[in-house]
Amino acid sequence: MVQSFSKKHNYRGGAARLPAPVMAVAGVEMDSEMAYDEDDDGVFAGETEKDQVRDFFPEAFLFSIETLEETIRPSTAQEGLTPFAEKSIHVQASRGGEEELLDDLDSPVPALAFSKESADASRFAAEGGVSGGGGAAPPQEDQVRDFFPEAFLFSIETLDKTGEFIFQYLAQRSLTDHTQSVAFAAAPPAPEQAFLAASPADVASAAGGGAPPQEDQVRDFFPEAFLFSIETLDAEGVKTVTSEMPDTITSWVGSAICTNSKVYLEVGASDQYEISGEVAMGLCIAAGRTEVKSFPVNFLGLGEVNITVTARAQDGYCDEGNTIAPGSDTVIRPIVVKPEGFPQEVTHSRFICLDKDDDHHTETVNLPVPEGLVPDSQRAYFSVIGDLLGPTFQVGGYQRQLRFRRYDGSFSSYGNEDPQGSMWLTAFVVKAFREASEYIEIDETIINKAKDWILKKQNTTGCFPRFGELIHKELKGGTERGGEAALTAFVMLALKDIATTNELANGFACLEDGLLLPNKTLYSEILLAYTYLNMGQDVKGERLVNKLMSKAKREGDDILYWEGDRDSLFGGSRAVDVEMTAYMALSLMHISGKGNMEEAARAIRWINTQRNSNGGFKSTQDTIVAVEALSEFASRTFASDLATSVSVTAGGETVQRMVDGDNRLLYQESKVPDLTLPGTMNFDVSPPGCVVYQSIFRFSSTLEVPDPAFSLGVAAKKRGRTGYELEVCTSFLRNSGAVDRAILETELPSGYVAVDSTLRDLRRGSAVRSYEIKEGKVIFTLQGVAEDKTCLEFRIIQENEVEQLKPSIVKVHDFYRPEERNIQEYELTPAA
Repeated sequence: MVQSFSKKHNYRGGAARLPAPVMAVAGVEMDSEMAYDEDDDGVFAGETEKDQVRDFFPEAFLFSIETLEETIRPSTAQEGLTPFAEKSIHVQASRGGEEELLDDLDSPVPALAFSKESADASRFAAEGGVSGGGGAAPPQEDQVRDFFPEAFLFSIETLDKTGEFIFQYLAQRSLTDHTQSVAFAAAPPAPEQAFLAASPADVASAAGGGAPPQEDQVRDFFPEAFLFSIETLDAEGVKTVTSEMPDTITSWVGSAICTNSKVYLEVGASDQYEISGEVAMGLCIAAGRTEVKSFPVNFLGLGEVNITVTARAQDGYCDEGNTIAPGSDTVIRPIVVKPEGFPQEVTHSRFICLDKDDDHHTETVNLPVPEGLVPDSQRAYFSVIGDLLGPTFQVGGYQRQLRFRRYDGSFSSYGNEDPQGSMWLTAFVVKAFREASEYIEIDETIINKAKDWILKKQNTTGCFPRFGELIHKELKGGTERGGEAALTAFVMLALKDIATTNELANGFACLEDGLLLPNKTLYSEILLAYTYLNMGQDVKGERLVNKLMSKAKREGDDILYWEGDRDSLFGGSRAVDVEMTAYMALSLMHISGKGNMEEAARAIRWINTQRNSNGGFKSTQDTIVAVEALSEFASRTFASDLATSVSVTAGGETVQRMVDGDNRLLYQESKVPDLTLPGTMNFDVSPPGCVVYQSIFRFSSTLEVPDPAFSLGVAAKKRGRTGYELEVCTSFLRNSGAVDRAILETELPSGYVAVDSTLRDLRRGSAVRSYEIKEGKVIFTLQGVAEDKTCLEFRIIQENEVEQLKPSIVKVHDFYRPEERNIQEYELTPAA
């Protein structure tokens, strides 16, 4: 069996040497990852001649839900058997070949045996042929295995009235193709009671005989993993293992992998890469040893490339003749080949609504040649959907938010790790849970305890004060810039449906004081107006909305939005602009009327232009409020009988997309074929109906950020033969104070992995709140990044050899203001 060198690696150009995994451990299958020099002494684990390299250490092994091979018969009870009456297991395995499970359910001792012939070879011998050392088995075709789901064949089934359920499946991609029949049986009374529903006496009676009563069996042996070991076979290729069986009420199916010392390796040909040197080689590997072979590969293009590796058991490479049936195993694994430079993305979104008598809407999106473009890195996509919320994907959940809950019922960014709860975040969670409770079950005590915590903090002026960490201006939607009045408005909206009128009455006094402030921000004015409308004070709310309409910015006749003063310290960001415009759209729809709905539509059009390629917006809070505005507008304008045609011309081809009531929720995305720059993307929308279309242009550029908000640098120091010590430093360059939460992404050089123990050590400091390893990058969440440098040190080691390494990327950005960022390249120092 071939073990792939990795599930997925990212490479930045250059030539990669693929380690060819070789099967070298008798009795089991061993991975072939390289051993690591953890202590920097230049000696790798398993490097001495007699040492055996062991690099497979799962936390749990051989734990699964298995199916029986035939129906359990009452005769087993008549024979006096109970589950696991005999706690022993006998495993017999031979050198080489694939396993065949021989499981006798009638045997009083569970026996697991593995023959040295494969299932096909056994059948050949039964039909008069000779397998193994006695002759040649018929050759088998190469078997390509490319189906590796994370979960397979897991379901909950309901038995019929007879207490039986039978099904079959064909395991087409296993090492030996086979069909398994699965049967479940149970004695009445009910189909649901299908496991141990009948007592031994009942079964014996049904079988026509009696059995002596059995004593109660005490079960106290429940290991998480069972019977995982590396064994060496004797000269005859046999190994007997005796072990106590666990008391778990289940069936155990054993398996063993025996490897052969004669292996022929080959890398498949492809038009996506070329191999320098040999494409195949034969190996002789002693039992209990592993060997790694490299195939230099040059990639010819960008994107995901599939690497195919085949291993064959074959004669002619060792002193002894072949003793197993010819066979092979093929594994396909992807590698992502990235362009050099800094990844860039430009999106263009439009929301178009046309009446029956309207003219076609046409628009041309230009795709110029960007400055600093990395050759052949450009690609473009377009999408069409009939629902405003269609492109927006929000990932979250009730259980995940509970991780931020504190012992006193409040919530904060890091739960009990923070010294106290956050007023804003607790109100935010209360609102989210209250709205989610209409669709999923939410524990009411959690909501009530959070509400009580908030109300206890209200001061005598009626305001809900700043309490706990505010995290960042943009997460709390700018409430810090509007003072206690804006924060109080946010809290009142969150508690509106669960607190009494008396409990919230004093809050209006705080809002009135906020309106009198001379330095209140545009954000606070908009939030206060929205709060008055939602709390039932429509007259005052409408007066404030009408005043705010004079502060709107317009683009032509169909775009309307609100923008903060960027020259002020409290000028906000584009994320706050999206949130303010969404609040105003909601306020206009609340007041209603034709004129207000037309203005709301103009605001919705602008909001839609701010989408990113993932369907979201700039940050967290602005996306939440924008989605609320989009969903409200969509519910007011939906018409199921309309059909809209969208014609898209790009890359020399014209594609027609139809949007109607049946497919309005279908997200239709296509890649532009044969993209050349400069180019154009033309959209033509025919009436009647509403659609959202978007163009996405991605490329890599060699240009750095023109006005970076952070300093950024990386130093690499050689450690040992294959390791480096990385030091990544950053600081905030603006004069608006520290950044409460920043994201630092360090892309690892191709073929290198981070040493996890050194990453865990960083969590002990005050700067790193969390980290994750994802898609070849280490992503840190930092807090309190200020003008003084924050530096992180961790180790990386080489896992796969890659020649002509290209520079890797490190970038940092404010979590709630992504436009505040910087990005740099770094390289490893050449080996001495």
